[in-house]
Amino acid sequence: MAQLAKQPADGQTVYQMTGGLTVISAVDKSIQFDLLRDFTYVSMLTQYPFVFWVSSQSPFKTLGDMIDHARKNPGKISYGTSGVGNTLHMSVELMSSMTDAKMTHIPYKGPTAYTDVAGGVLDMAVGTFAVGRALYKEGRIRPLAVTSPKRWMEWNEIPAIAETVPGYEVVTWAALCVPGKASNELRDRLNKMTRTTLGRSDVVSAIEASGSMAAPNSPDEMRTRVQNDIAKWKKVAEYAKIDLS
Repeated sequence: MAQLAKQPADGQTVYQMTGGLTVISAVDKSIQFDLLRDFTYVSMLTQYPFVFWVSSQSPFKTLGDMIDHARKNPGKISYGTSGVGNTLHMSVELMSSMTDAKMTHIPYKGPTAYTDVAGGVLDMAVGTFAVGRALYKEGRIRPLAVTSPKRWMEWNEIPAIAETVPGYEVVTWAALCVPGKASNELRDRLNKMTRTTLGRSDVVSAIEASGSMAAPNSPDEMRTRVQNDIAKWKKVAEYAKIDLS
């Protein structure tokens, strides 16, 4: 992103960024770019939630069970994600900030948190549908809750966290942006191309097969989303005392 910010705003360089960069902007003050100053947003591409996965043998049958246990036993429940200060980690810290249910974060390198959950070494792993699907089909892990504000697409059997924690929502995304202050003409032309592509049934089917949803929006809407997400994650970072600067 630091390199991208230095490129000409001529439309020859287009970047697919993720919502995780709004988290980085909130937890790392040393980064050499500014998401709101240095980029022009074209459109969101896709959006998707995360899943709280537990062992199929877990004593926690509902998210409420886990929250109650965590409140009574602070730090005793362990959960794994792919690193400190990323969206997965922050999604649990957001829930903790809303419920006072304190858990212990175990950062992993790669998807081994899922096998540790299946083996009973770890209480919970946080990740996507795509990564957890294989172990779920094998009956070794099960989804406890999904981070979207409502139940998600064909995974309708999984309760939303918001059913237990009203107001909770974490839906991350992928979006297109270009460096610098691109002209409105260029921005709008790229937005139209994006909407056309995301309107194709074959593209929509491929996106939905991964557990995501096609979600084109306007350049102004995308910029506002980035701005709101940075503000949201800054509050969570302050609560969790996370500073990667």
